[in-house]
Amino acid sequence: MKALQIRNMQLRNQALQQQIQSRQQPSSAGVASRPASRDTHTYGALNGRVWKAASQDANLAYLAGLKEALALEAPEKLPAYCPPGLTALEFQTAVDQFYAQPENLLVPIVQSLRIVSMKVAGASASDIDAELSAMRAAAANAPERKAAQ
Repeated sequence: MKALQIRNMQLRNQALQQQIQSRQQPSSAGVASRPASRDTHTYGALNGRVWKAASQDANLAYLAGLKEALALEAPEKLPAYCPPGLTALEFQTAVDQFYAQPENLLVPIVQSLRIVSMKVAGASASDIDAELSAMRAAAANAPERKAAQ
């Protein structure tokens, strides 16, 4: 049973990666239609640019896969990244709202889930702001940003 769940998560991840890669193919004019890998990753993890470029179905699959992986491998961390009480669509909408702010685009997707979960859990605005400021600073100094300089 566990092997089947892991395989399903792998297939979802592959589908998301294929969708992202197809959007990064050069256009007919020879100009990339989507940002290069250094723009779509932060510390090797997918960031908000990928989230915004992906379809609703791909984003829902990402959330479902992450939730299943945490439930199997680290169930104690599930509430910190997958807020109880939200439907999948509500969760996706909250992440969409997070990435509607351009200053959040370099934050890895998995970290955005932490901020959404903190909000749902009723964390104070100062705690959320401190966590988010640290995430933004780390993202700005990621190796992918240094490679771009």
